[in-house]
Amino acid sequence: MAAFKSVLLVDDSRATNFMHRELIREADFAERVDVALDGEEALEFLRSGGDSEYFPPSVIFLDINMPKMDGFEFLEACKTLPDSRRISLVIVMLTTSLDPGDRTRAMATGLVRDFHNKPLSLAALEEMKQLAA
Repeated sequence: MAAFKSVLLVDDSRATNFMHRELIREADFAERVDVALDGEEALEFLRSGGDSEYFPPSVIFLDINMPKMDGFEFLEACKTLPDSRRISLVIVMLTTSLDPGDRTRAMATGLVRDFHNKPLSLAALEEMKQLAA
């Protein structure tokens, strides 16, 4: 049985999203994986409830550098969501950034539960399954 009901991948790279989706399935990490290509699209997904088969994401894997609305802008905008839309979210920041300030800034938001370098690995997903407990 999957650790989480639903995951939302927020990354402008279709190749990265494809790879992460496959890895999530292989690890039996989530029953469902949705994708948003930038922060605006992700915010709209959370606000609107997605499609008729909407499952609120249990985990959001969030890239930092994206067009339109980057990861940090998304985190700020998330604060405006109703509590019912954000209270149970587990946000994991994913990045290729080597700047230690990005980790500090992400964790200081109070919304980010974990911070990992891209790409995700099976070992990282296994470790993150503990967040479901």
